[in-house]
Amino acid sequence: MMNPFPITPLNPSHLEQVLRLQQQVLDSLPDPNLLRRNTDEMILSCLSHPHYSLGAWKGEELVALAILYVPQTSEEDLSLRLRTIDASRYKAADYKLCMVRPDCRGNHLQRIMGQMLIEKASEWGYNLIAATASPDNSFSHNSLIQLGFQVDSQAIFYGGLLRQLYYLTTEKNNTRNNNSITYTPI
Repeated sequence: MMNPFPITPLNPSHLEQVLRLQQQVLDSLPDPNLLRRNTDEMILSCLSHPHYSLGAWKGEELVALAILYVPQTSEEDLSLRLRTIDASRYKAADYKLCMVRPDCRGNHLQRIMGQMLIEKASEWGYNLIAATASPDNSFSHNSLIQLGFQVDSQAIFYGGLLRQLYYLTTEKNNTRNNNSITYTPI
């Protein structure tokens, strides 16, 4: 069966499509604090090297986005906020964002693209991935846990938003991360 949501790497030429998707997702949320709005400049940065962004498509429309973010400064590095492991022993990247258009949710796109980002991070030599999610965002929480992330702590991020902090080590002994995810439409 052909995948109805082909997933491809994104680049700066996709900026307008990403901005449109972000607005669709934000407009669908019951609480605007569930997801932080990223600036046009931040999204453009995420679509460029050294970061890695994936998009899922339905025809010509971008319906999902996932971003692996390589921190360039200590202020951007989520791993430095981890409390339960010593991040200095690792090479860290951030699972910055995953958004799925409301009418395409329920197709495991968040997990599929998350797994693809984890594989890319590992390929690039990153062995620690940090992420945040609103404590009220059960979909992101469940997806991160299913990908093998561990809950670290709660903290204030992004100018005053309470977030749960997660981490994943991609070392070979991390058995929770060794099962690949395959696409099965529901």
